[in-house]
Amino acid sequence: MRNPTHPSLRVADEDLEDLVLQRQVVCALNSVLYEQLQYKGNESDYYNPLNSYLHQVLTRRTGIPISLSVLYLTLAKKLGVKLEPVNFPNHFLLRWCQRSERSSDIYDYVYIDAFGKGKQLTAKECEYLIGHQVTSDYYSAVSTEEMLLRMVGNLLNIGKRGEGSEKSYQLLRDSLDLYLTINPDNVQYLLLQARLYFHLGIWPEKVLDILQHIQALDPSQHGAVGYLVQHTLEHIQHKSHPAEPEVKRRSDKENREVQYSTGLIMRHKRSGYNCVVYGWDAKCTMGLEWITTMRVHQLPNGPNQPFYNVLVPDGTSRYAAQDNLELHPSPLEISHPEVGRYFSEFRDSHYTANEQLQICYPEDLAHTTRITQELYSTLSTGSEQEGPAEPQMHPAVKSQSH
Repeated sequence: MRNPTHPSLRVADEDLEDLVLQRQVVCALNSVLYEQLQYKGNESDYYNPLNSYLHQVLTRRTGIPISLSVLYLTLAKKLGVKLEPVNFPNHFLLRWCQRSERSSDIYDYVYIDAFGKGKQLTAKECEYLIGHQVTSDYYSAVSTEEMLLRMVGNLLNIGKRGEGSEKSYQLLRDSLDLYLTINPDNVQYLLLQARLYFHLGIWPEKVLDILQHIQALDPSQHGAVGYLVQHTLEHIQHKSHPAEPEVKRRSDKENREVQYSTGLIMRHKRSGYNCVVYGWDAKCTMGLEWITTMRVHQLPNGPNQPFYNVLVPDGTSRYAAQDNLELHPSPLEISHPEVGRYFSEFRDSHYTANEQLQICYPEDLAHTTRITQELYSTLSTGSEQEGPAEPQMHPAVKSQSH
């Protein structure tokens, strides 16, 4: 160590007061962080949620503006330089006062872009980062809580961009739980949480509690709250007192487009999750709000196609369009708490419907057995000769007469 007596290396609670020493520390910090350790902003994979997890930022040495700012801010504090987080729109920054006393003038600060390798900016130059002017309010320092809420908000936005994938649902659930732990009265995110649980078909009693809380916070939400309350109560009532089972026969004219059957192990083409079919409808039976929220109209056949009730290993029950499902190339057991409610056993390639499910779908068991025998015996024979193949739709499914 060249200068062990340097003030920046002392163990003390006080900040460095000498601006010359502060500049030396910041210069050294940039050199070590960006040149020696090669930290950088992740421009090529900006919306990867790993960019927001600090332990992943340390491991991968890359992140987004706010996560790199947290790292930079922490290191600078340890070295005696007080920086402050700035909740700048679209690009989180740090500010560094150039006066001995704190100032309310935004031009008395240098702004540090941790995403841009510690580049130092004037207030005017900050606007070039986002391409438009902002008011002086955006240059103010924010609290640790506000900084954390923005980080969690970033994860929420990534989850919402995920287009219904398995990982995006899990990210949404986890991020909402964390956000509402910090800010439990945010009506926007409470409503999002209620909608998410409702559409995933989980925790209906908790959905009612959330909706009651929303109504107390903001009575103007009565329209959205009322709709969700009504349908959640119907869901609870249906589970408690199921109606007389409807019998659906594949041979009936209205069901001729139904390609899959109960007990088949499927894979969701877009989201990638595995599942088992425990019911189906010849057409989508959900309401317009659900159809709009889940972007069903963007599918090739929209809502006018068969939809399947499926059990997913994460414990949820989904309602999936036929366009989005394919037979699983390597059937596997589905770990779901309600598997035993519908099936009596797993038979390597499919589940066998129990007596109650066979009453509802009397022609499905034979169809499932035939499809799995033909499909997986064909794959087994083919794999010995040509290597594995992944089915999109078995010929027996395409050629069925009902």
